[in-house]
Amino acid sequence: MASILFSLRQRKTGKLHFLGIGKNQSKRIEKDGLYYDLVDACQPEVCPVCHLLEIREKRYIDSLFYESVNDPGVRQRLRRAGGLCERHTALFLETGDALGLSIIARDLLSQWMNVSGKDSLACPLCQTYEESEQRVIKAVSGYLQIGDFWSALQKSAGLCRHHFVQISEELSSRDLKRRLEQFQVEKIKVLLRRLEQVIQKNDYRFQTEEITECEEKAIGIAWKLLKKS
Repeated sequence: MASILFSLRQRKTGKLHFLGIGKNQSKRIEKDGLYYDLVDACQPEVCPVCHLLEIREKRYIDSLFYESVNDPGVRQRLRRAGGLCERHTALFLETGDALGLSIIARDLLSQWMNVSGKDSLACPLCQTYEESEQRVIKAVSGYLQIGDFWSALQKSAGLCRHHFVQISEELSSRDLKRRLEQFQVEKIKVLLRRLEQVIQKNDYRFQTEEITECEEKAIGIAWKLLKKS
């Protein structure tokens, strides 16, 4: 894959002018709060998009129990859904306090008894997650025009399959698509080398060679990146 040269011009406004995708496609991208949150989410063992969404989701659930248990709008949304999906039920039980969990459960059980058989809406936390995910995906597709963002992205484990596909579909620039693909391929190659070492060291001929910490971590990272949704 051909290498791509990117040039950035810093402006006093705090915006960056991207000069690498063609005169007609150049855009000004601002480094906002979400940008810095994503940079912080670029950690060595995770997909940065997954990591940021997980942080935001836990923060949302924390705030719900801290200040929104008695919020009429929140309670109504939960009632209309009739409950939560399996994953978000587990997160609720992990995060919530006894009082908040009891108030919400009492509300939902009482409604269930009164309106048995009525169709329920989708899990409201799944809807919130999907809305947040779409905002982050669109933001990443813009931030890929900023050279500094690529530097941060290199510190991550790469993108999971699901978010790689979503971000690729958002990109209109062929150059950026090629660069993203090249980035992902290089991350996968690193994992493949480490997994090959794990497999080899499980061969009786190499039993004296110890599996390194990086090689062991590669197993978990690989499975996290392979998730489809």
